Amino acid sequence: MYDPHGAPGISGCRLCCNVARGRFPACGGAFVSGLYAREALPTELGYVKGSVDEFIHRVEDRSSLLMMTGHDVENGQLVEFFEFRHLTFQEFLAARAMVEGWHPGRKENDTLVSVLEPHFEEERWREVIPLAAVLGGKATEAQARPETIRAALDALVRLSDYYGENTFVPMLVRGHYGLDFQAASVSQFFTTQSPANDLRGVIALESVVWWQAIEEDTVAAYSSAAEGFLTMLEQSERLASCKGAMGITRFCSKLSRLRETTNIESFVKLLRKARVKLQQMIFAEQPQEQFVACQAIGTTGECRVLTVPLEPEAYSQIFHLWRRASSGSVRWAAGWCMIQQPVLPREVTHYESSVPSSKMKNLLVEYEQLDFWQEKPLALVCAWYAHAQSNGEITKRSRKLMQEVPQTANESSRRALRELLKHLGEDVE
Repeated sequence: MYDPHGAPGISGCRLCCNVARGRFPACGGAFVSGLYAREALPTELGYVKGSVDEFIHRVEDRSSLLMMTGHDVENGQLVEFFEFRHLTFQEFLAARAMVEGWHPGRKENDTLVSVLEPHFEEERWREVIPLAAVLGGKATEAQARPETIRAALDALVRLSDYYGENTFVPMLVRGHYGLDFQAASVSQFFTTQSPANDLRGVIALESVVWWQAIEEDTVAAYSSAAEGFLTMLEQSERLASCKGAMGITRFCSKLSRLRETTNIESFVKLLRKARVKLQQMIFAEQPQEQFVACQAIGTTGECRVLTVPLEPEAYSQIFHLWRRASSGSVRWAAGWCMIQQPVLPREVTHYESSVPSSKMKNLLVEYEQLDFWQEKPLALVCAWYAHAQSNGEITKRSRKLMQEVPQTANESSRRALRELLKHLGEDVE
């Protein structure tokens, strides 16, 4: 209900507060005079006879988009005030207010980053900040300084854990600032962070890789993209191979969701080739390659397209990364990778001597300190492969874990336990 390109009709502070809350008067000369909808959209609105006031009341009567929330004095008149009650509208308007400078306490030297930065870690701002970054690029491109855009994109990369599959991501990746967003993602991904907060930019860069390759949401498009990811994975250049691994990760995640409607077995040959390269990548010295390789190998197991074991040497290396990697992200990814693999017969895997007995002994000594969401189930699978405990003890502990791990908590761990118990000759419901 306001002209995004014109000056606000209400005084600055008043408007910034109201717009950020989606709150505005239904009438009042100052506000109505600021509406230039008929001039901006002459074809659509040139012959509309209704007033702004009538339109607002009609929307209120016919939908829940607008609701009257009270009265206030505006320019000496008592006027009704309305609000957009839906959170999506409020988030958009809050983002718009920050971009346009309609926010409380505005200063002349404010930038989009400086006004958003205090809210980077706030849960209720996680949709507003990406919206503001995109709107800031579109609405203030002429005025925004390059360093402001870079700072906004850097913040967007840092927040990538929160926005996940949000619909604005493909638009951003394919839009005017797509290459800048990719550069920010690459920079943060390859920047060494502290072990407790490392490998930022993974989700953002993975999104860039995926949406650069995917034009439409079809199996044919996925298949074509996967061929490109395999080509990238086979390159010796570091960034290209990491992007290839990330693409395979996202591709396999899609396959997991398509099992019931698509013949995913047709992708076996491609994923076999990919996993050969991924198993080589886990021996890299840098945590970035270790992380993306573990993540991709994990998803090849998760989608259950491949039911062949890892190479014993690769299994040993992933076990080592799970237990001893300096990067916390790599330790998590390695453990997650192992629990995603199908539990196969011992005689097929040849894992019994892959992990030194001393390491298996240390793992079982620490068993009670492991978490039951992922680490304890994984420890039991490893112990079974290595003949490190009796079948009876492994069965007993597996049964106990099946009761402890909630069904909604970690389906991968429960699936591994069910497969393990079947190999132990146990009936599993």
